[in-house]
Amino acid sequence: MSKKFKYVAMCAAPAVVIGLFAAVSGGIASAGAVSAGGGDQSVYEGAGPALTAVGMAQSYSGDGRYTVFESDEKLTPDAAGDLRHVYRRSAADGSLVLVSKDVRTDQPAGASYNASISHDGNWIAFETTDPGVFATDPHPGGASQIALVDMSTGKITQVSAPKGLLPDPVTGQVPDPTSGGNTNPMVSADGSHVVFSSAQAGMSDKGVPTTSMQTIEEYDRASGHITNITGGVNKTSGKAEAPNGPSDDGVPSADGRYVAYDSVATNLGVAQTNADAPDATDPRSFVYRWDAQSGSSALVSVSDASSGAVKADDTSYLPTMSADGGKVGFISGATNLLGTGDVKKTVNHMTDAYVRTMSAGVTHRVSLALIDEGWPTVPDSAGRSPSMTRMRGWFEAQVSSTRISLSADGSSAIVTSMSPLLAITGACAGCQKFADDNSALDVYDVRLNADAQPEDVRPISMKRTNQNTYTTEVGLLVRSSSTGGGDSVADGKTPTTDDGSLVAFASQAGDLRGMTGAQQISSSGPPANLSTEFLPVYVDGGVPDGHTEPVRTFTVETNAFNSHLHMNPANLASLTLNPTALTQYETRADVLPELDNAPALAKPTGQWTNSWVAPVAPPSMTFR
Repeated sequence: MSKKFKYVAMCAAPAVVIGLFAAVSGGIASAGAVSAGGGDQSVYEGAGPALTAVGMAQSYSGDGRYTVFESDEKLTPDAAGDLRHVYRRSAADGSLVLVSKDVRTDQPAGASYNASISHDGNWIAFETTDPGVFATDPHPGGASQIALVDMSTGKITQVSAPKGLLPDPVTGQVPDPTSGGNTNPMVSADGSHVVFSSAQAGMSDKGVPTTSMQTIEEYDRASGHITNITGGVNKTSGKAEAPNGPSDDGVPSADGRYVAYDSVATNLGVAQTNADAPDATDPRSFVYRWDAQSGSSALVSVSDASSGAVKADDTSYLPTMSADGGKVGFISGATNLLGTGDVKKTVNHMTDAYVRTMSAGVTHRVSLALIDEGWPTVPDSAGRSPSMTRMRGWFEAQVSSTRISLSADGSSAIVTSMSPLLAITGACAGCQKFADDNSALDVYDVRLNADAQPEDVRPISMKRTNQNTYTTEVGLLVRSSSTGGGDSVADGKTPTTDDGSLVAFASQAGDLRGMTGAQQISSSGPPANLSTEFLPVYVDGGVPDGHTEPVRTFTVETNAFNSHLHMNPANLASLTLNPTALTQYETRADVLPELDNAPALAKPTGQWTNSWVAPVAPPSMTFR
């Protein structure tokens, strides 16, 4: 299904929109006097994504000082080999440090990837198949290992060094340390713990012994112990046993006390999912949260308490968690997770993003579409023409959302979605309009209230200039924004800062790069039907890509987009708490002074002035 679906119809036929709003609302506020929203905001108009490098899986340190990402490019002189590397980038000056640095050269080079970073940027964990990053060969079998780097000293620790190579009490055999591999590491915000998935027998020395069945392990940096947190519990005897299904995607809280994960296993000691074995025809995955203090797991992918707190009726996976472990987000195709007051799910077989507040037992869907439409024919409080009346409402997204990441404070969810999650249309004074019309994955910042209900939506993967290539001028005055010409994904472990003010993402949309100019590629006729044509020149010196789009990393401030539609706070709160209702409000009639009928100039390099990262030649090589 095209991403344009009904939102495009709304833009093209305002009368239809009004009819749709009226039909859904079940009781719209009177068209009489409505207080206009007030208060201008400090914004960076049109200063959208800043290009950082060719790479992917970029994560922010919680304090916003660093990002970490992976790239196939040799971006520093000491990057060796032709496979993937992990880099740390300074947000202050754009400087790079190679994280996955080889300490030995006697081994074939491997790849390093899947990096995560602590709050202060000092601790970085990553997955690697390169034995050269360790002082001794960590795994003669060549399987992937987990490394933890202390950036202040450069010391690299092999996290995935088996701790439980003891004889099996039944067979007397010692586990084979060369069997299985280790994946998906994530370091806690304070750097004290690393959570990872392991199918390497003998990995843990605490909890149920690790077997070749993939489990979630937590490494304690202070003690060196490794705990298997997804061991099984025999439902008859209550004794520990091996899990009967794999677990993956472990995410620690800031101090490592809690770990969220997904699992197919049905003997984890959780009553709602306890069964003899996973369903062979439909091995459904559920999301859990483990507590180190109790040593047990609780089901997360469960419906809102108002709907009976029943387990999800479809697979749930890819958890994310707030710093205190109080909120857990995840992706699910389930149809039964919503509360009685939420926007109902009618489109089955599509995945959505959810957030559960653990203490309250409340689950909310956060991948909803926010539609804000001008109603110029509905009288406003001052009788203006056209009217300043607008209507705002939440609607079900019609296409899947694929990833979610919570900010540490739980105030925002960074959602990657195939479905447009925002549309701003209709006449307004000095406001920013927005349309997601690229039929591709895009990234959004969904602002949440204390109960994890959506309050507002801001686009992240948006074009920051109008990219007018009909002249040699770069059009930096932006009156409306749209999404880039390719898939964008917030694919890092922590793609946003603690407070959600900065977001990192990867994209195949070459037109998200800022423009520095345009070059003429043809002249106007003869023949008469030929016109002068130009190509944009981007900040990295490139022009529009051909058939092969490299994946690039970008960073952006979440307030780079501001609609300037200042809804009355009371109306905003009402819409948040009652998402099935529609809210009528008035926006201001006069253009903001700093806008002067159009947003302010955007800089070609975005809000941050440092340029993007270009590959650097090693000393022994020369680029021509």
